[in-house]
Amino acid sequence: MSGQLLLIKDFPSLDFIKQQVEGYSDIDAEAIFTLNALLDTTRAVESEIDRGLAEYDLSHGRHTALWCVAVIGEEDGITPANIAEQLGVTRATVTGLLDSLEGAGLVSRTRDLEDRRKVSIRLTPAGRRKIAEVWPAHYGQVTLWMNALTKTEKAQFRALLQKIRSNASVLSVKEVPRSGKAKPKVEKSAKRAGAKKASTGRGTK
Repeated sequence: MSGQLLLIKDFPSLDFIKQQVEGYSDIDAEAIFTLNALLDTTRAVESEIDRGLAEYDLSHGRHTALWCVAVIGEEDGITPANIAEQLGVTRATVTGLLDSLEGAGLVSRTRDLEDRRKVSIRLTPAGRRKIAEVWPAHYGQVTLWMNALTKTEKAQFRALLQKIRSNASVLSVKEVPRSGKAKPKVEKSAKRAGAKKASTGRGTK
């Protein structure tokens, strides 16, 4: 999680994508359309998760950091560096999350007696109460959402996701297709907007 997932509001239709990639024989419009559907679903899920957690004064990021403290750091605590590694974010991002959680009284920072540079993060009693309150509702919401799939469909879906993740490694060893010479087609409305700018002298210089 290197940053917020930025996506356009309205993904193009399959027919429009096919027009865009016409002339590029190695580019599959179905692949692009399918990935867009996956990303759009991810955005919808994240939005609903944030909405649900907001009822408990948590964001997705703060909840995930709190999970790291509660689960990974259950016995000996956890360092900010470890949280950053788990979440795939910078130390600065984790510092902001922990500042917020500490300000709410949910976690505490303790410096190591032998190495003052080392900071250990642990749950406070209030943090434990917060988890006891949030997790049944949060994971109940997840259960209701995913129950749109049968048990067999869930297993198939996980297998398909794993297949996609495994295949992502080909990008590091195989050159991305560059065949085809046709330029991507521009939607008519965009062409008209460009022509209007040119005629009024307000086009990009």
